[in-house]
Amino acid sequence: MEIEKLTADAVNVLKNMVNIPSISRDEKNVADYLEQYLKDSSLQPQRYGNNIWCISPYYNKGKATLLLNAHMDTVK
Repeated sequence: MEIEKLTADAVNVLKNMVNIPSISRDEKNVADYLEQYLKDSSLQPQRYGNNIWCISPYYNKGKATLLLNAHMDTVK
């Protein structure tokens, strides 16, 4: 049942993000939304401008690291 809830939550977040106008160089509102979502999810997002990142609470310097990178903006 956990995978269904995670999937539904992910789809809901993406729907909300798509509904927020985020033309290139004007993505503050979608960045605000994502930052708050991450905080509400008990994560500790860091932010520089509209760039947001989180470090997994399971991060271990001795293990390989995976970076997931995506854009929040859209083209006019």
